[in-house]
Amino acid sequence: MSATAKFDSQDGITVLKLDGNPLSYAETPALPVHSTDLTIAVWIKLEGLQGNHKLIYGDWPAIWSFAMGVDVNGKLCSSAWSATSHVSIFRVCRR
Repeated sequence: MSATAKFDSQDGITVLKLDGNPLSYAETPALPVHSTDLTIAVWIKLEGLQGNHKLIYGDWPAIWSFAMGVDVNGKLCSSAWSATSHVSIFRVCRR
């Protein structure tokens, strides 16, 4: 974990708390997203939005082959790009 990222207890459940600081993040082990099926499930509690799109989860080594985040209107967005040509495959935002 980096900067102000921390584990906290809320309603008896351990949660990852990120305060919106751009340098605040947690890392997970690498996943072979190009060679396996994958489901990502999250519960997100927004406590106000500040500024631009906030990244929640992304595949860094492939230079953004996929990303999940919250846009400036509080919508959860998912995007995927070709790992070789960086061409957008899809972008979906839901409220």
